[in-house]
Amino acid sequence: SFSSTFQPTSHPASLVSTFRPMPHPTPPFPTPRKSKPPVAGLVLDLFLERRPNETWIAELLMPQLVMWNRWWVTARQYSPTTGAKNASAGGGLLAPGSTRANNQLAISCSDQDPVTASRCETGLDNSPLYDGAHFVADEDVIDSVDVGMTALYARDCRSLARVCRRLGPAYEAYAVELEGRATATVSTLNREGWNDNAGVYGNKLWGSGAWYPLVRGTLVIGPPNLYPMLAGAPTDEQVERMLRRYVTNASEFAVEPGTGFGIPSISRSSSAFSDNNYWRGRAWGPMNMLVFLGLREYAHLPLATRAMADLARQSEATFLVEWVPNHRVMENFNSVNGKGCDVSNAIPFYHWGALNALVSLMEAGLM
Repeated sequence: SFSSTFQPTSHPASLVSTFRPMPHPTPPFPTPRKSKPPVAGLVLDLFLERRPNETWIAELLMPQLVMWNRWWVTARQYSPTTGAKNASAGGGLLAPGSTRANNQLAISCSDQDPVTASRCETGLDNSPLYDGAHFVADEDVIDSVDVGMTALYARDCRSLARVCRRLGPAYEAYAVELEGRATATVSTLNREGWNDNAGVYGNKLWGSGAWYPLVRGTLVIGPPNLYPMLAGAPTDEQVERMLRRYVTNASEFAVEPGTGFGIPSISRSSSAFSDNNYWRGRAWGPMNMLVFLGLREYAHLPLATRAMADLARQSEATFLVEWVPNHRVMENFNSVNGKGCDVSNAIPFYHWGALNALVSLMEAGLM
């Protein structure tokens, strides 16, 4: 019954024009003016790898997931050099934003200033990656494009296309559309987002094309700068540069033998690392997982394979610090000692803290 009810042809074009971002459920009220990082396609693809016969859930969700995928292009995609909005081409980079008109919807009961709302669309509320951001009122986005969000979007396109191929000929048009956007997005990501001097991908101000944020002339780096690996964007040589300079470097992310705990939310060389406050230095399960999955795309490289093993060991160690004595699954963790309750803004039982354990299970081949 699902296959007959949820065919793409059963969803009129009007649904696309009325689609709004997935509401962000800021407790206690939903805020539909902003979305969240586009990882649903990735999750669905991974689920079907494990449960290939459960395609009904993909048939149920695919039309809305495709509409959400299209929404990012029309609402958030910009050229980092010209500032032009890429309403249909799909070849720009994503700028986090806040669609303020949606505040008028009946479902909306809360308010935030637009810069805060835009930062929250990335999920990284107080990250130094957006320090100094300005809101462009005419566009409903901040003034910088985000390589991490763009990489997640490119992977979303690729993952959704792969799921559509699983579903058969009725979804072929979706698959072709999504593959085209993935190719265009990765091409722009490599052309505009790779900083050869820094040896990593970087955010830019979309009005001028300048690298952002810079502190004393140095690009500020967090795990999202590594997410292009998820989309298969960098070459093997570029991946090895990022791994040597940042991932396995004890002064940056310290994914190496002898270093005990998870990858921090900002590099250790950043002055924000010592804040140990939420996305300013804490370790997070989602970041460990996304970097791990990115490394898995390059498992043919010995350096990437070693980094996967070290990151899995660190993730497991982080999870066990609070689980063994207290049965806590923390929202976030101290990236130096693995503790969770050393701060007041880490929820002690939070679903995505368990991703630290899942990383180690995946590395062991148990998932």
